[in-house]
Amino acid sequence: MNRNRLIRYSLYIAIVLTLAAQLFAQAQLPVDLREMIDKAAADALAKSGVPSASVAVVKDGQIVYLKAYGDAKLEPKTPAASAMRYSKLKPQPAM
Repeated sequence: MNRNRLIRYSLYIAIVLTLAAQLFAQAQLPVDLREMIDKAAADALAKSGVPSASVAVVKDGQIVYLKAYGDAKLEPKTPAASAMRYSKLKPQPAM
C-alpha cells in the first residue's frame, strides 16, 4: 500500500469514527439542553465575530455533546466540522 493511499484510508477512518462519536454523543444529552447550547454558541459567534467554534460537553469522563458551529472557510464557504483542529494564536508584540 503506497503512502498516499494509507493516508487517505486513515483519514476516512478518522472521519467515520468522529461522526460515530458525534452521533453517540448527541443521543446522550436531552434535546432542550442541546437547544440551549446551540443558542448560546450561535449568540457567542454573532457577538464575537469569530467565524467558527466547536463545543464539547463532557460528563463523567465521556463526551455527551459535540458540535461545530459557523464556517471553517469563508471562501469558498465551508461549514465547520467537529473534527476540525483549531490553533491558538499567540499575541505578537508591536514593533
